[in-house]
Amino acid sequence: MNTINDIIAFFHRDTKVLLLVILAAISLCLTTGESINLVSVLIVYLRFFGIYYLLFFIVSRFYLAWAYRWKPDSRIGHRILGALGGNPDLEKARQTDWEFARGSLLFFLAISVYTNVKVRIPLINDRLYDEVVAGLDRTLFFTDFVSFGQFVVASPVIDGFLTRTYLHDYIFMALLAFLLFLRQDHYRLRLLFVSASLTYLLGVFITVAFPTLGPWLAFEETWSWMNDHPIYRIQQGLAQGWTAAREGSLDAQAFGGIAALPSLHVGHMALMFFVAWPCRSLLLYSVIMLEMTVFTTLATLAYGWHYLLDAPAGIALAFGCVKLTERLIHVDVVAGRHL
Repeated sequence: MNTINDIIAFFHRDTKVLLLVILAAISLCLTTGESINLVSVLIVYLRFFGIYYLLFFIVSRFYLAWAYRWKPDSRIGHRILGALGGNPDLEKARQTDWEFARGSLLFFLAISVYTNVKVRIPLINDRLYDEVVAGLDRTLFFTDFVSFGQFVVASPVIDGFLTRTYLHDYIFMALLAFLLFLRQDHYRLRLLFVSASLTYLLGVFITVAFPTLGPWLAFEETWSWMNDHPIYRIQQGLAQGWTAAREGSLDAQAFGGIAALPSLHVGHMALMFFVAWPCRSLLLYSVIMLEMTVFTTLATLAYGWHYLLDAPAGIALAFGCVKLTERLIHVDVVAGRHL
């Protein structure tokens, strides 16, 4: 009976919507006439992130042992338990494992499909809107942020911090997933994984409709001073992939593709805030994520990855996906399908 219930739970309303969006994205890939490279990309993502999730599982078992067998009677022990929602429920441990595994698998599947769509953008829609978006930036904000980027690169401390912030944003999602895993918070685990998946997939649909390369690639002469920066190698590799795809030599690889509107780096960070902030015990994490959203926005501007308009677009997309997922989960709960 538990197995049957688990299978039914896998196809809750939010999951059905996500799977429909995944199928729509796969269909979009197939319109190019190129075979989809889904399995190998998925394996790369699983290998890259798998060590974190294995570590989560091991630590959670130590946490259960500590909470039930070693009896944390110290003041620090009680504070830790309080921060993580009180004593963990042994009967919920298996359900938590399932919810975590289910959500993780769906998320990795979603970003694998997202990657396959992203690298095919030149084949689906080769019209670029960089001039339009750059013009809006100059009209609204009176700058193209080149001078800001030069200021950042001239300061090793600021430059190093913003570079690491931009390149390691996935750590913050892993941390939130870990905290929710220990808290046995099934609702927020589902909210996190499904809304993050929808953000990436719906984001790439917007990108397909309005492709932009970003300031660095669209206006290379203006940003030529970035050619000595370590990030240049990453940008150059993505640019070569774009050019190759446009010329018919498609190579779908994990972390591939280049697109500016909307900024999913900024949206990713904002999504962590939207998921965590209503929970009082995650208030510190929420404040940190609010700050990291600002820092990520600054990084995208400093290194020419994005236009300023891309940032609020990413934030609005993340907010909408969180609210949509909340609504879908709520409908299931009202119908008696508990998490």
